[in-house]
Amino acid sequence: MRKILFLFVSCFILHSSFAQQLILKGRVIADSGERVPYVLVSDSINNKALYTDSNGDFVFHLKSSKIELKFHHVSYIDKYLKIEENTDTFMTIMLQSPQIQEVLVKGIPLSRQAMLGLNVLEGKTVKNLPNFFGEPDILKAITILPGFSSGVDMYSGIYVRGGNRDQNLFLVDGARFYTTSHAGGYLSLFNSDIIKNIEAYKGNAPAEFGHGTSSVINVCLNEGDNTGKLSFDIGTLRSGFHAETKGNGKFYAMVAGRYSQLNLIYGNKTKGFDFMDENQSGEVNDFSFNDIDFKLAYKPQKRTNISLSGHWGNDADAYYRTFSAYDMGTIKIENTGGGNFIDNYNTALNINHVFNSGVSLKSTSYYTYYKLTHSYREEQFENSKNKNSISNSSNSHIKDLSQKIKIKIPLQNHYLQTGLQLSRYIVDPFYGSAKNELELINSTYTGLETKALEGSFFIDDNYQITTKTQLRLGIRNVLCALSDTNYVNFEPRISLSHQLDKNWVAKAGYSINKQPFQVLVDMNGEFERETWVLANKNYKPQSSQQFSAGIFGSIPNTTIDISTELYYKTMDNLLHFNYEDNSQLVFWDQITNNGKGKSYGTEVLLSKSQGKVQWSIAYTFAFSKRKFETLNQGNWYNSDFDRRHDLNIGLNYFRNAKNSWAFNYIYQSGRPFTMPLGKVKQTDFYAGYYVIGNANNARMPAYKRFDLSYKHSGKLFRAKAYDFTVSVMNLFARANPLSVYVRKDKLYMSSWYRVIPSANLKIYLKK
Repeated sequence: MRKILFLFVSCFILHSSFAQQLILKGRVIADSGERVPYVLVSDSINNKALYTDSNGDFVFHLKSSKIELKFHHVSYIDKYLKIEENTDTFMTIMLQSPQIQEVLVKGIPLSRQAMLGLNVLEGKTVKNLPNFFGEPDILKAITILPGFSSGVDMYSGIYVRGGNRDQNLFLVDGARFYTTSHAGGYLSLFNSDIIKNIEAYKGNAPAEFGHGTSSVINVCLNEGDNTGKLSFDIGTLRSGFHAETKGNGKFYAMVAGRYSQLNLIYGNKTKGFDFMDENQSGEVNDFSFNDIDFKLAYKPQKRTNISLSGHWGNDADAYYRTFSAYDMGTIKIENTGGGNFIDNYNTALNINHVFNSGVSLKSTSYYTYYKLTHSYREEQFENSKNKNSISNSSNSHIKDLSQKIKIKIPLQNHYLQTGLQLSRYIVDPFYGSAKNELELINSTYTGLETKALEGSFFIDDNYQITTKTQLRLGIRNVLCALSDTNYVNFEPRISLSHQLDKNWVAKAGYSINKQPFQVLVDMNGEFERETWVLANKNYKPQSSQQFSAGIFGSIPNTTIDISTELYYKTMDNLLHFNYEDNSQLVFWDQITNNGKGKSYGTEVLLSKSQGKVQWSIAYTFAFSKRKFETLNQGNWYNSDFDRRHDLNIGLNYFRNAKNSWAFNYIYQSGRPFTMPLGKVKQTDFYAGYYVIGNANNARMPAYKRFDLSYKHSGKLFRAKAYDFTVSVMNLFARANPLSVYVRKDKLYMSSWYRVIPSANLKIYLKK
């Protein structure tokens, strides 16, 4: 392995040293002052082309001092430059927006995304989709792409190409998030007001990204433009504010916050609940969240950026109820309450510098803290006397402190990225306390905390073999030192892209990804509860291997993009959690390990992302299987989120700059579940029981949903502008299945909602 790595690096060193060349460095910005990523920069004289990176930067190695450059991005007017330089140069290129409304012309063609090796969603695209409670949600928006599937109805979780939910790596300005939702999962914690763009990789991500055995979702925050921003909004689900300074100076600041007002709407804030008051009556629910995001940036010089960003959020999903009964002259009252409470904090420091040689250095330091608490309390009264107090709480947390160094080295026909990452993990999946005064129980439990130190080295090269063919080779080596064992992981990635003609690109790739984290999921009432566990000597890091191939392009003489892609993925060392008892003594006994998985399918996407009418049709035909030696007699069975068919149709109509409509239709095959084959009735000698056959041997009814929204923009009094959005989720009131259960030997299906109308008013004081 060392010899291969040495040869790999030596080739680049030799290649870069055989000739002295001029270097043209630059940055592409819009007329608003924002940086423009993924601009196609082509040199007609030297027959060479490249794309700007996510920061809008580019580097050309010149054999000749004379070049003719074309800068092309579908959202801006093309720009042409003739340059004659005898010295290394750094320039800033400004692209002009078209005269028509910007939102009418946007989107990166699929052929370009294929050459880049990723899917790109702009923050503005997310805001134009129908949304839940009038709130744009990037996780729900990303499911418009084939291969990305939603989980339980309305939850902000995604499942990518048959993988599990924990196999998705979420990064915001380089910092990792372990949970991605608010309000029990109904809303993502990513605030759409501050998002510049989203980069999504389905399994074959660059070697700089560790973990993420199914996907990498890289969220880039705003960096400011020539104007400041100040807005606030109020909607059905929450209210919020957003403020930004100008971004064209040395200093930039951004802050945004959201606060749920559902408790205010339902009157829960005024009710209150006192466990020690035997005269309590009724029911109180606490369904709330709040978060604050910020970003501070300093630009001491043109080629140096320093930024500090952070996210602080809290969630509560709790209930409080009173039960009363009269038994044999005794009045019995129980005040009970409990729920899930989440703390999620994240801070990241990024330093980026571009040297005169064109080499860039980026340092990312971040700290993430995630804690989930599930608590319960019960006060029992008999004839106005407090007879017993019962309480318990269980907690889990993750602490992640990481440092990442990335170096970009542009060469003549290569674009080399290499670096190191060092991470310190502290994970405690289960600790808490239990109390029962009547039974003299007062105990705490802990001891499951695990620690790990993970170091990784990566090297990744985009090699422009010819003007039409690009090869990307990547290697990631990882050493993970755990409390009771060590793991060494070798993760190669390779992809080949070939431009068939000006409209079509063929691409194929293979990758191996591994990660030490897995999540165990159980249901508590209405909402899901996650417990993260770290690998150890008994639970190896989960891994995946994936092969994919496809064709991407556009129909000639139209603005319609089309793509089709095939994939086959295998997974190893999976875990299965069978939640039965809230006790530390049996926590590890409820985990089944050494599971296997496989998924394969076909993805098709047609889209039109320009003009007044924009639409997309995404369809996935796929299979997802699991296998555990001690489950289902050791046979393969359908995974919990195996969906044979997944169809998403979206349509946007921009009547003019003030009025727009959005429509969305979703069809998904029903989720698998285990149907009892029969029941043995109870007798005098034994209790009755259900006869269970194969796991996930039946399916719920198909999921169908039609959504629409209307947005009107204008001016309101002294405000700069306003947006008023009205949305209707599930317009045809279909009772889509949330879960199934057995009652009195009959099978029933539960549904969370029928129709959800919502509204949101956003007022811009500066825009």
